[in-house]
Amino acid sequence: MALESYIRIMKAYTKMDEASGCWLYTKSVCPATGYGRIQVATKRMHVHRISTAYHHGLDLNNSNEFACHKCENRNCWNPDHLYKGDNHSNQLDCSNAKTFAKYLQKNAVIGSKSNGVVAI
Repeated sequence: MALESYIRIMKAYTKMDEASGCWLYTKSVCPATGYGRIQVATKRMHVHRISTAYHHGLDLNNSNEFACHKCENRNCWNPDHLYKGDNHSNQLDCSNAKTFAKYLQKNAVIGSKSNGVVAI
């Protein structure tokens, strides 16, 4: 299926956040990461990656290319809020926005005697 077809499907399941300008995908959101996702052939893809591929030329088959957010909303797929980057720019963006710290806080595993994991 061509990228245009996925964009049409994504538009059908999108809520616009007028305050932030974010386009929020509502059909399927990964509970662990907060990223919107859509089924592409036999695998799930994040909607922000499809948007970046369509609008900014991201190569979906290149694991060295990243779809980075200018906003702090992982579920946003507004092309004005996204840019094509590399691992370095993605890590800078993540640390500058404190997104990773929020992710760790939300998904921290509380330590217990059985698993030996220490709370963060």
